[in-house]
Order: sequence, then structure tokens, then C-alpha cells
Amino acid sequence: MKDSPEQQNKIPDTFYPFNLTTIYANVPPLPAVYSLIHMLGNVWLYVADTDDVQTALVKHYQGDMPCIQKNFADYFSIELVGSGIDLREARKRQLLWAYNPICNRKQE
Repeated sequence: MKDSPEQQNKIPDTFYPFNLTTIYANVPPLPAVYSLIHMLGNVWLYVADTDDVQTALVKHYQGDMPCIQKNFADYFSIELVGSGIDLREARKRQLLWAYNPICNRKQE
């Protein structure tokens, strides 16, 4: 059964401040889809899926992707989609299509 358009474009329920304290307090080292945004401008910066969302977010916070810092990521969301990479990939594609995050776009 296909998800309805509302389910496909569903905004994540919770956004957390993007800092190490919040990451370590709220993010388990589990598979997930995650998003980074600049809340004030309501700009979606980056969407990805990973086997360890805590490690991925810590690396981004420490500066592994200049686009994230340059565009002032200040909040993140995580969705624990399960261990199936196909489920994570599908949800990531939904978010990419719906929000076209600037750090996921091909550099010209």
C-alpha cells in the first residue's frame, strides 16, 4: 500500500537544537533518516540516512560539511525508520523531493 501524499510529505515531528549536548542527550547511535535546517529562515539544509545517526550528526557539528556551517544549521530532526535500508532510502527520497535541501543539491 502506498503512502498518501500527506504521509509522504510529512514534516518530522520534533526538531532539536543542533549542539553536542542535545545530540548526545537525544540521539541514539542507531539507523535513521535525519535533517538539518536553519530554523529562522525555514531553510532545509541537508537530508541523509545513516547506520549511526549520532555519529553522523556529531561529525556534521564538527564541520565535516562546510555547506552546513556556511548556512547556519541550528536545528535537526531524526526519524528512526528501522533497520531496513530500503525504508530509510525511501523516506530520505521523500524529504529530498519535498524540501530540496540546499546542501544536497549538486554543486554547479
